[in-house]
Parts: sequence; C-alpha cells; structure tokens
Amino acid sequence: MYIGDVADLTQVSPGNEAKKYRARLDQRRQERAESQKTVETKRKRLFNEKNKAKRCATQEQAEGITYETECGFDGIAELVDDPSGKKFSIVSHCHKII
Repeated sequence: MYIGDVADLTQVSPGNEAKKYRARLDQRRQERAESQKTVETKRKRLFNEKNKAKRCATQEQAEGITYETECGFDGIAELVDDPSGKKFSIVSHCHKII
C-alpha cells in the first residue's frame, strides 16, 4: 500500500512534505519507465551487454584455467632437487580435477 492510502484509511494527514516527496518520486519513476521503453535505450542496453560478454570472454581466455573452480594440484606436490641450482621445484601441473 502507498502511504497516501494508509493515511486515508487511518484518517491521518500525511503532511505536505510527504506528499511532495511522493509526487517527486512518482514523477521520476514514470520518466525512467518511459525512457526505458525508447529504442535508443534498448539499443544501448543490448550494446553494453554484448560488450560485457566480449570483455569477459577475452579476460577468461587470458587467465586460462587459473581462476576456474576445482582448479588445483593433483595430489600432493612433490618437491625435488632442481639441477639448475634452485633449491626446489614443484613437479605438478595445475589442471581441473574431475
């Protein structure tokens, strides 16, 4: 229910400021609803959705499987001596665990 309806049912005055505020909000809502129906707004919305999908696909391709769910080391990573002089290296590859 709207505040005006409640005020009428309870026979209480809602006050002038509340009436002005509600009228202003109703006008904004109507203007926004009308602008959402225009062809330009619909076109812009579709354009933004396509750009977002393209951007996400590009970023996922660049990241690889790093941030996918269930991406982890298969079993326990084995630490072995590395002949190149480094102390240890991990002998395991990050891949999706099924």
